[in-house]
Amino acid sequence: MVSAAPFELRFFAYSPVPIGENPKTAVSTAYTDPRFLRRDGPLMTAAGANGIRIFDAMTIKSDGTGEVHTNLAFIREAALQGLWVVMGTGFPCDLDFANATVRANVIQAHVSLAAQFGAEPNVLMWAPGNEMNLAIAENDRADWYSLLEAIASAVKTAQGPGGPLVCGINGDVNNLDDTTCAGLNFGNGGATTGMTLAPSVDVWAVNLFRGSSLGTLREELLAAPAKPYWIAEMGIDSFNNNLSVQQEAPQAAVLTALWDQIRVFDDVLSGADIGFWSDEWWKCGGACQQDNCGNPFGNGPDNFMNEEHLGVMRIAAGDPGEINLVVPKQAYNAVRTAWAEACPNALGPEPFLADFNAGTSNNYAGFTFGEQNGSAIASANNAGGASGGANDVALRVAQASVPGSTPYIIAVLTLFPSVNTSYDLHSFDTLSFDIRKGTSTSFGSWLARLEDSSDPPNEFMNTSVALPALTTSFQHVQIPLTSFTSGSKPVDLSRLTQIVFAAVPPGSRPASFEIDFILDNVRIYSSSAPASCNRAPTGIALSSSSVAQGTSNGTVIGTFSTSDPDAANSHTYTIVNDPSNGGFALSGPDLVIADTTLLTAAQSPYKLTIRSADNGSPSLALERYINVEVFSTCADLISPVGANLSSAGGSGSVQVTAAGGCAWTATAPAGSFVTITSGSSGTGNGIVQYSFTANSSGKLRSTTLTIAGKSFIVSQNASGVTMTLAAAASSSQVALSWNAAAGATSYAVMRSANNAPFTSVTTTANLFYTDASVAAGTGYRYQILALDACPLSLGYSNPELVVPFSWTDPSLSPGAIVRANHLTELRNAVNAARAALGWAALTFNGTITPGQTVLRSHLIDIRTALDAVRTGAGMAAASYNDPTVTVNVTPIRAVHILDLRAALQ
Repeated sequence: MVSAAPFELRFFAYSPVPIGENPKTAVSTAYTDPRFLRRDGPLMTAAGANGIRIFDAMTIKSDGTGEVHTNLAFIREAALQGLWVVMGTGFPCDLDFANATVRANVIQAHVSLAAQFGAEPNVLMWAPGNEMNLAIAENDRADWYSLLEAIASAVKTAQGPGGPLVCGINGDVNNLDDTTCAGLNFGNGGATTGMTLAPSVDVWAVNLFRGSSLGTLREELLAAPAKPYWIAEMGIDSFNNNLSVQQEAPQAAVLTALWDQIRVFDDVLSGADIGFWSDEWWKCGGACQQDNCGNPFGNGPDNFMNEEHLGVMRIAAGDPGEINLVVPKQAYNAVRTAWAEACPNALGPEPFLADFNAGTSNNYAGFTFGEQNGSAIASANNAGGASGGANDVALRVAQASVPGSTPYIIAVLTLFPSVNTSYDLHSFDTLSFDIRKGTSTSFGSWLARLEDSSDPPNEFMNTSVALPALTTSFQHVQIPLTSFTSGSKPVDLSRLTQIVFAAVPPGSRPASFEIDFILDNVRIYSSSAPASCNRAPTGIALSSSSVAQGTSNGTVIGTFSTSDPDAANSHTYTIVNDPSNGGFALSGPDLVIADTTLLTAAQSPYKLTIRSADNGSPSLALERYINVEVFSTCADLISPVGANLSSAGGSGSVQVTAAGGCAWTATAPAGSFVTITSGSSGTGNGIVQYSFTANSSGKLRSTTLTIAGKSFIVSQNASGVTMTLAAAASSSQVALSWNAAAGATSYAVMRSANNAPFTSVTTTANLFYTDASVAAGTGYRYQILALDACPLSLGYSNPELVVPFSWTDPSLSPGAIVRANHLTELRNAVNAARAALGWAALTFNGTITPGQTVLRSHLIDIRTALDAVRTGAGMAAASYNDPTVTVNVTPIRAVHILDLRAALQ
């Protein structure tokens, strides 16, 4: 659990539903496939995130029982990526919350969920329900909150002290989400009253979509029960519904503005969940394309929340058989910048919109121009063509004729005007900025002042502070906020709305003039905070994470390094948990072997908990899980090397070939569709048996077993999908053909050379393909992947292994002489096939020399080796003429050579 030190939640709402999947119609792989986290985790932590919220770790059925939609492999991958997890539960809106049986089932489902996942050290909270205060009728709310209380009480009793917290997530009354609960939105939500009915809930959160402003949230939370609070969803989408175009900049600006305010409201908020990590294509329309749908709320530029465009990442189809790609939007970089802010109790530098346009107002900050008792002032933003930097605010104003007598020209920097009465600056006491004049102005005297929302009109200069004389070089100005007072009426700093800069002409005001100035690094902060705050490390890496079993004590496995926003920091490392109980040690930043007898391949990998503490003031630390593999030096083989299964349930086996003293293990990911039924460990040769459940879905599914240190990929086709692949190789190409698969509109030709991962050679709508990009003497494995129109992976064909080869005497005729090089070539081709499986080359018995008599044992050796290769590749046994070759009886004939060539090609 989190320590007693302050903890700021920097989370992403995480729903990586891939293109083509729809959780409304079938269970998604979003929370079961660890590859999503391997793709996203590094990007998240690079942005500064420390956790994710998953929505449907479990869903509740109509009778109150639960169905779990995640697994330990997924949650543990999140831990390896350095991410806390909030485990959400989805509820049907029409559940009978008053029914005693239903309530008992719901409570038991959550107790069971806690028993299954509660020991995982990165599970931070259980979060039953989402916006249920808006999804159910007013007269049912008391039943919901009393059920939430019962869940919290039962889970906390079952897991004991120190377990994950229980969180309740309410919806803001302005939310109109018709994808979650059929468009239901009942009244004002009743959240404050409901929270008092669930005192056992540890933490409360709210999904808040008010645009760039938190509005009166601080006041609302101060009036609510005295519990920690965080924001579970916030932001706007990136699609402008009025213009029907993508507009990433407003989404990025809103998230920046919101995080600035969260840091300001740190007395009532513990952080927030950026909603969402990635776009979701399933919310409306077809799941194979991105649609535009939603409701008119959210206070974005179009005041319309497009449900499929809420991510800080776009998604795109990956290569066939691979997961989707993610592509950062501007919002990702905005969040990364906001989370990297050095001092959480300060706004800035440049907390306001960086790209100011003179004379333009907007929802965040902007400059307007005016003259007391004067006419409008024409303006431009080029400041004489010298802005000084990409993020500087350059302003230029000109006046040809000046009525009235007030000698001031005014530029107003507006601070979040939509916030007005709730923009809280409770901890701030200083205004600072960098300012210089441009080349066109002769004005040498400048004033600044603050405006608050209680000021009457035309009270511009009553609380002004004189600025130093401007020059053409930047100068840094710091002004205590207490300087902006006027008589008995001080400026209300908690209601600050704008900063005013005024130019004072020398002497009497001229009939015409031109002024320009450049402003940078506007910042409002607490002077009690250090000018430069230490920031926590963000990542830990190990240069090498594998070592051979039996390696000598004191050997360096790898060197730790730490990612830290403060590049000058140094770091000290500690092993917090060593599952080997003493096998590992540290020597400075190096991980070394302390006791080699405690480290075995059978128990590998070892998940070490490593702590990196910086030397900042105060010192900040980060803990991460690091997997260290101890591999066997035994030349273990597994056969077959993988399995392509039909949709029906069944069983399979894997042969392990190992030396007598070599120990090995076999494991399947927890919660996967494959279960090891026997042979989970052994020494020497052995057999691993496994079973698999039927796949009733409309898509391919895969998992990876680890057997004797090797990855054994199990792929199971969608229901009704079957294909048979035939392959034939010559010396320079491989001809492939297959039958049509139900529901397929195209086929990806997948190829692996020398045991590399399968990649797509081409995608075609045909049922045949000739691969001419092959090299003679190299072994290739092929399989065909059927794709639907989405394209969604439906299933694989059988695998085929071939070796293109340039044979001597390619057209042997019956009765032809069998030569020594015929068998030598076959030996070489067999070893090329073994390389395709990742197997070492064989050393055959006896050297075959031209002119030497070819022995029957040579033929038998090649057949035996070839049979093993075909079994390893998952292929049927070859058919031979003279299946039994008897020494001193069976003559070696040309047809025997042709048989072996055919089996390889």
